[in-house]
Amino acid sequence: MSVLNDTGIRAGASGAGPVEAYEVENSLRFNSDDSAYLNRTPSGAGNRKTWTWSGWVKRGTLGTEQAIWNAGASTSSGEFTSLWFHVDDFLIVTSKTSNSTDINMRTTQVFRDPSTWMHIVLRADISNSTENDRIDIFINGVKVDDYRTQTQPATTVHTGINGAQIHNICREAARSNYYCDLYLADVHFVDGTALDASSFGMTDATTGQWVPKEYTHVTATDDYHVLNDGTTWSSLLSATGGITNASNAFDSSFATNCTSVNDNAPLVLDLSSESLSGTVRVYIPAVGTGCKLKANVNSGSFVEASDNTAQWIDLGTVGDIDEIRVDIKGSNPLNIKVTLSAVEIAGTLLTDVAADNSFYLKFDNTSDLGEDSSGNDNDWTANNLTAASDGVTTSTATGGLPFYNTTGDYGGTKGSGYRTDSSAGTTDGTGLVFALPGDVLTDEHDEVNTGSSANTVTVDGAATSTSESKFYGTSMYFDGSGDSLRITASSDFDFGSGDFTLECWCYLDGALNTARHIISAWEDGGNLAFTLYTGGANGEWGGMAAIIGGTQYGANGSSSSGRIYQYGWHHIAGVRDGTNIKLFVDGNLITTTAVGSGSINSLPAYVYIGRHYSYTSMFAWDGYLQDIRVYKGVAKYTSAFTVPARQTNAADIDVLADSPTTYDDEGNGVGNYATLNPLDYGSRSTSTFANGNLDVSNSNGSSADSLYRGTFGVSSGKWYFEVLFSTMYSTEAWVGIAKGSDSFSLITSTNPYYNGSLVNYLYRANGNKETNSGSATSYGATWTTNDVIGVALDLDSGTLTFYKNGSSQGSAFTSITGTWFPCIINGGGNSALVANFGQRPFDSLPTGYKALNSYNT
Repeated sequence: MSVLNDTGIRAGASGAGPVEAYEVENSLRFNSDDSAYLNRTPSGAGNRKTWTWSGWVKRGTLGTEQAIWNAGASTSSGEFTSLWFHVDDFLIVTSKTSNSTDINMRTTQVFRDPSTWMHIVLRADISNSTENDRIDIFINGVKVDDYRTQTQPATTVHTGINGAQIHNICREAARSNYYCDLYLADVHFVDGTALDASSFGMTDATTGQWVPKEYTHVTATDDYHVLNDGTTWSSLLSATGGITNASNAFDSSFATNCTSVNDNAPLVLDLSSESLSGTVRVYIPAVGTGCKLKANVNSGSFVEASDNTAQWIDLGTVGDIDEIRVDIKGSNPLNIKVTLSAVEIAGTLLTDVAADNSFYLKFDNTSDLGEDSSGNDNDWTANNLTAASDGVTTSTATGGLPFYNTTGDYGGTKGSGYRTDSSAGTTDGTGLVFALPGDVLTDEHDEVNTGSSANTVTVDGAATSTSESKFYGTSMYFDGSGDSLRITASSDFDFGSGDFTLECWCYLDGALNTARHIISAWEDGGNLAFTLYTGGANGEWGGMAAIIGGTQYGANGSSSSGRIYQYGWHHIAGVRDGTNIKLFVDGNLITTTAVGSGSINSLPAYVYIGRHYSYTSMFAWDGYLQDIRVYKGVAKYTSAFTVPARQTNAADIDVLADSPTTYDDEGNGVGNYATLNPLDYGSRSTSTFANGNLDVSNSNGSSADSLYRGTFGVSSGKWYFEVLFSTMYSTEAWVGIAKGSDSFSLITSTNPYYNGSLVNYLYRANGNKETNSGSATSYGATWTTNDVIGVALDLDSGTLTFYKNGSSQGSAFTSITGTWFPCIINGGGNSALVANFGQRPFDSLPTGYKALNSYNT
């Protein structure tokens, strides 16, 4: 476990401090359960003997086979090369040609630290005369010399990597499997040059740690790219009667071949105009039983293949190469086609379409995660990776916005002043005529429509509550038995034949079996003027109704559209727009009903919030309401709009600020971030870590008690993190902090979170605050699935405060000293949770608090 504090001590490979100009903005997280990977098939082959791959890796799940970087559609035919983690967590480089192993390198060192970044460089320099320098692995700047297996390639080997064939990152292309659980950052591939780790990293002079440095790609000038300068070698190949697929002999693949059209017709490559010299080899495919091929150069003696299998024929070193010929062995050869797969001169394959396949993946373009930033346009395709939040912030929503100015992406905290409302107007009796935000039980509309005066509101049992809120941390609560608010009717609510709008945010606690009125006006005789409500026998939906021109009209949702579910916030708007009334639920236009041009019914003495006019408890609202607004003469919404909505795919976002460099991004900071620790937890069930160790779940019923701890501990400063349970059993879920010295292996008791040996401070889902001693005290609001619980630890003042959906629950514990780690507990039932230590935006970060990363220490 890493320990962070405010003394400048760094944790992990990224702890270099903000002294280097080079900044790695983010990383891309790969989750095997999502089958996430990148793929690319180069249009042409590059240098398959000389290249360098560099990438920064932070591990997630351990103990599984994970293919980091590989090429080849088959492990048993053609050319296949792969860099991967073994199930025992050591690194392997393997390469095969037609199922014959050319390279097999297995490190003695294992890599099992999920809390730090590691730099991996794989270098191919296969023509190197020193055998042990042909394939090299560098870890954090150090060349690996200790291998449990070390099979280096012969100088004649060509790897599958850099061929014109499928390449994958974080999946094995050949078997469409072996997906990765890791973070990847700052990935470079350099075609045609063998580089060591110092090209991509350096030792920080202050910390002594290996950190990234900038690498600038240049045009490849190696022998392969100089020789293959655009010459179409296949145009120089001829045979009596012609050739089928001549380009196959010059596509840098041994799995394809060209063929003479006529039987026994030699293939002749005329190189007299090319001024070439050096060693000469040809690669021939397998031929029929009893047949063999032969080849010569410059009409010299033929060299025969050893048998009829696929193989290289070596033709020696030639000073001036004019012609290469491939033929059938024997004076009376069998009637077969002459074939050829490849030609190599001076160790370089002749290739019709040679490419510089160098690339640089920064993962900074969320609309194109595989964008190449090297300048070569060697883009990759991202598969099953998520870059964008599905949340709608208050800055991007087009309707249902908070009445007040707010802070936070989703309006969780009330700010200063009132939000500008273009529909409000500035004249009494028109525009915004009523506004009930929910943090107070008074009409506040005159604060925005400044030319008007407030309506009188009488409280009949309703109250403000901090238990649930869409905005501000406070809303109005109605208990379903008659709690309501009364507004003395005025001309503000006499809409006549003009447009009007009723809107609010609602949270239903009550059963899904009856109509429940939000805002309604009924005549004394029982005739309806207007109402906004939810209704339905087997599931709630939004609805509005009004009597216009003496006829009652309704605009209702149904069981398939406009649904209002329990235990969640929904926006409802009812609008008269000319001769139509329209119902909107969560910004979606659900129903349009023609009503003609008549006037709405006359008003009774009161307009009610939270109840039916004629009934005290029947049809009463059971739950929470917020931001009720009424507009006169305004059809505020005429078509669909977007409402503020908290992100629901936070666990799926794969572009994160977790990085091997540290710097200020004017947000939570970029650096090496804390995660949950798969090496430091206790459980009576099997726990499954996923999504870069930010998600964990278990499914062992009543025996699923588990305690999880973060990778970073802190002893000073102000720190914040958030947790969301997507599945939990009853109220048996806790979030808080734990001592780093405690052993979570002690989780064997029926109530492990009360084990006196585990020192922790916790906020339970039932609203209590609890400690390891078993002490439980009423503290804050209850919470359940999909609520975001924030933990604010101030070790400078020794306090611990919890938040629910951005709303502070007040100080829970004081006099806290020592080193503390994030702690999450579930008890007695299946669970699934998501943690956020700041590598993605927080739901609501309290002022002065920091994310758990190496930049902030």
